[in-house]
Amino acid sequence: PTPSSSCTPASYNLLPIADVACAIPISNDDSKSIMSTCCKTGAVASFANDCALFCPVIGQTVGDLSACLQEKGVNPGSIMCNGTSNAQATITTGSLITSATGTATPG
Repeated sequence: PTPSSSCTPASYNLLPIADVACAIPISNDDSKSIMSTCCKTGAVASFANDCALFCPVIGQTVGDLSACLQEKGVNPGSIMCNGTSNAQATITTGSLITSATGTATPG
């Protein structure tokens, strides 16, 4: 997906998952490929009206995923994660998430 002109960092500041995950804004056609590569087995889904992509941090740490994203050219300031650098998701398969829409509500 290509982001709309209404995408702002504030539009994706809440991840639609309670588990440890990371997100990046959709900046170009490579964004999904980069996330798919770096997220490994964590399923990639769009959220925030197709402004951003996220995945649970499965089989690696937040630090590992963030480093991979940076190696692939993602600006470190654009990477948003909801866990410490050594955190991992508690789910063990990416198939639990296929898509996410709407807004997240903190619980």
